[in-house]
Amino acid sequence: MPPKRHTNSKPRENQIDEVYECDVIAQLRQQVGMLTQQIVALTAQKWRPNPQEAEEESNGDEALFILIQHRQGEAVNANQTIHRGREEDKRKEMMSLNLERQDIDKKWLEFCAVGFLKDFSSVSSVNKRLMDRGFQITSVHLSGKAILWKFESDIDCMGFIKNRFFLDDTFISMEKWTDHVQIQAKPVWITFSGVPIRCWNESVFLKLGKLVGKVLLIEKDTLLRRRMDRGKMLISLHEDQLCFQKLQVKEGNKVFIVSFEKDPTPTPFD
Repeated sequence: MPPKRHTNSKPRENQIDEVYECDVIAQLRQQVGMLTQQIVALTAQKWRPNPQEAEEESNGDEALFILIQHRQGEAVNANQTIHRGREEDKRKEMMSLNLERQDIDKKWLEFCAVGFLKDFSSVSSVNKRLMDRGFQITSVHLSGKAILWKFESDIDCMGFIKNRFFLDDTFISMEKWTDHVQIQAKPVWITFSGVPIRCWNESVFLKLGKLVGKVLLIEKDTLLRRRMDRGKMLISLHEDQLCFQKLQVKEGNKVFIVSFEKDPTPTPFD
């Protein structure tokens, strides 16, 4: 009798169950993989910037940066303003001076008058004209076209002011001196350069000077062409006037630049 064989074969039902389980596991793994890919894709889409939104965000960042710069600029300007204010306060404190009653001397001005000339003339030339008419006075150039006249008596002072023919001929106005007389203009010597030789004449100088202020006097060396590297003239400036440094001048199709500069060097009027 042949011996019995031992087999490990499982019943058919069990084999079917195992195959089914393997298929289910494979399907589940596939579904998990697909879900994982979808999650990754959704995540990437969520964090991918929209071009319009990105531009708006960029513009917002730029605007914020500009605002920050503006605020920083305002802060710097404010600090500079405060610093300048403190410096001005310091200068005012350093320059402050209290005058006493005995420091004020108006007695010598009692018989004085202030006249404003129509056209600038030196003090000595005006004095000569007055002395030729019999006036015994002392005069001094104050500022611009203003001259202070000192008379021997109030009668002479008022007589001179009321002398209309001489007043109209020489002065814009003449009035007795008081504390209320305002002399706002101040004479300033201006040097200028850049004027071509062909334009070096009094007419051009007067036109240039009128753009800066009021021409009171042109230096003799400038008028007589003794030097032509620079010109010089006396200009009457008001306190609120500023002398620009450069001026563009057109001569037909040609253009040249004239530079202006204040000259602190004293120059005699005569």
